[in-house]
Amino acid sequence: MCSRYSRYEQGFGQEPQRNGAENRNPPVFRNKDLEVYVGNLPVTITEVEILQLFAAFNPTISKKVLSGIKCFAFVDVGSTENVKLAIRQMNGMVICGRRLVVNTPICKGLAESPGNDMEMPALEAVEQSSSTESGESSTSGELEATPLSSPLPVLESKQAAYAVPMEMRSSLLVQMLKDCFGDLSWLVLIMRPIGEEVELMVTETIPHAPYFWAILLTEQAQANMQQLFSSLTSINSKQPFLMKRDITRGRRCMAECMLEEAEEGTWNRCWIIDVVGDFAVVLFIDFGSTALIPLDSIKCLDEDEFWVIPPLAQPFMLHEENWCSRKIVRTVLKGKIMVSCRSEPHILLFSVSTGEA
Repeated sequence: MCSRYSRYEQGFGQEPQRNGAENRNPPVFRNKDLEVYVGNLPVTITEVEILQLFAAFNPTISKKVLSGIKCFAFVDVGSTENVKLAIRQMNGMVICGRRLVVNTPICKGLAESPGNDMEMPALEAVEQSSSTESGESSTSGELEATPLSSPLPVLESKQAAYAVPMEMRSSLLVQMLKDCFGDLSWLVLIMRPIGEEVELMVTETIPHAPYFWAILLTEQAQANMQQLFSSLTSINSKQPFLMKRDITRGRRCMAECMLEEAEEGTWNRCWIIDVVGDFAVVLFIDFGSTALIPLDSIKCLDEDEFWVIPPLAQPFMLHEENWCSRKIVRTVLKGKIMVSCRSEPHILLFSVSTGEA
């Protein structure tokens, strides 16, 4: 998935060349108290894309640094409060297989160690030692005295046994956002409601797993739904079908979506994950559902005006491990967003209110 970044790369391990006029510009004076250090970045990511990742924190300057095969950046987020918030929400986010290290610049030497170029597999969860339980001293207190950051609350390891569905993984969602919207900030914005009481309209569930997709019901989301679906309905009959040769992986388009088997389908935005024979595997980005669509049933939807509204649905994981057996697509669930998943921080853990499940 990260190969799409290659079009931005201007030489492995090198900064893009600048012309003479740019070199004569006066230096930019940085206020390090308002900056965050971002380590373990893909070498081909651009400064513009880094700013997009931090869009929720109103960044003003992004300075990317390449050192051999290492890539890191300094982002000015405008205030000390935004520094704390960016560290809490962004540290540990996985981008193209790399787990970002986000911290204050003063800690960058500790955060970006020589062995931290690639994401390492997660350590196996172990039971707490008996010596700790009996009250014996431990070195953990010393480690906690100087934490590198204040990461998001994460899902307890006992619930990490479920494999994350492919269509929910950040590596695929990053590529979808680049192809469809040219903006990655959605991955950060969807993590904001942690700790809040919310209502979710379920759009897709994963069989035998606690993962599901839902639309967070806010006034803005309902306005976006009405605007988007009305515009798609009005132009559907005018949109031409795509020729088979034009249907390629990564293309944004529209196809008929059926959330439930017995219902009549509606035409909605989708993104082509892959092409297999005479079919395309598509992700309906506003519902989180995937489908196998015949190549002759896919319509063109390249106009930018239909790709201004970000994806409506986002991924969640149910807090209770007993996933309810009844069909809940289109059901509105009330509850609280608890924490973020350990392996994929953009997936939020949702606890259903008593009597709702």
